[in-house]
Amino acid sequence: VGLLFSTNTIYKAVAGRRKLHIVHYGISTGFQWPDLLRLLANREGGPPEVRITGINTPQPGPCPAALMEEAGHRLNNYASQFGVPFKFRAIASKLEDVRAEDLHIDPDEVLAVSSLYEFRTLMDESLTSDMLSPRDMVLNTIRKMRPSVF
Repeated sequence: VGLLFSTNTIYKAVAGRRKLHIVHYGISTGFQWPDLLRLLANREGGPPEVRITGINTPQPGPCPAALMEEAGHRLNNYASQFGVPFKFRAIASKLEDVRAEDLHIDPDEVLAVSSLYEFRTLMDESLTSDMLSPRDMVLNTIRKMRPSVF
């Protein structure tokens, strides 16, 4: 139900607009996005340009973004099949270390921020009283992004 609600909310938010940017914290496989790509491909007036930025904790080994890159390739294949202009960018980083400036947000884009379960792993308390907690750091970054959908 959550995925369906998310997909429909983003679909409605991009109505009449030409660009969509989804920032997905904890993207993993990206399995929820093919349905949205299909819906966008069939919308009246044609699909918007879609850009997904996947953010996930680096994986051990020589290629810390390998799983996200695989997800990006799969999503690119779906977008090509559906005729949706598509770009994917992987950011392998601790979630709290990503800043709004790192995401190259375009003011002409509808910006959607998504996270299914990744925020549950963020500590809600800081180790010292003079620092923000990882959770608060991520939420402050999202606030700076000013997304249309969160």
